[in-house]
Amino acid sequence: MPVTVSAPQGGQVKAWRVDGAASERRLFLVNKGDQRVSVDVAAPGARYEIDRMTPDDPSDGGRNLDAPGIPIDGRTVNADGSWPGFRSTVGEIHAGHLQITLGAGETAVVTLHGHDEEMGRQVYDLLLEVASGRRSASEELALGGEEIVPWQLGAVL
Repeated sequence: MPVTVSAPQGGQVKAWRVDGAASERRLFLVNKGDQRVSVDVAAPGARYEIDRMTPDDPSDGGRNLDAPGIPIDGRTVNADGSWPGFRSTVGEIHAGHLQITLGAGETAVVTLHGHDEEMGRQVYDLLLEVASGRRSASEELALGGEEIVPWQLGAVL
């Protein structure tokens, strides 16, 4: 899955992908810079979830890269040490792209769902088009006309 990063001068974004379950991919994005960046992800899936780890400086001292706290999805560990759970941002992918803005020092985990279903739909649609008269790639290139013979005339030995 290609990732295109558009960032201001000096932007420092690191990205990598991990394949998960059958139709799940996770993309990890880390903004190591001190400016907001916009990331464009070419996403073949149908749905996404984003979990963000955002630096938090309660003193409003402007510290991002060395902030004393880093909430996940706006939540922090409770005083008793328990975790209240994730609160992911969810949505649908349109036109095969997902725009994500990362704040200074912010990290995002993007989970893409449904890329297998999308590919299956594309193959099915292409099969229907060819069955309805669209020329296949081999027909357009004039290849393989003699190789496929559904029934042979005359005696076959």
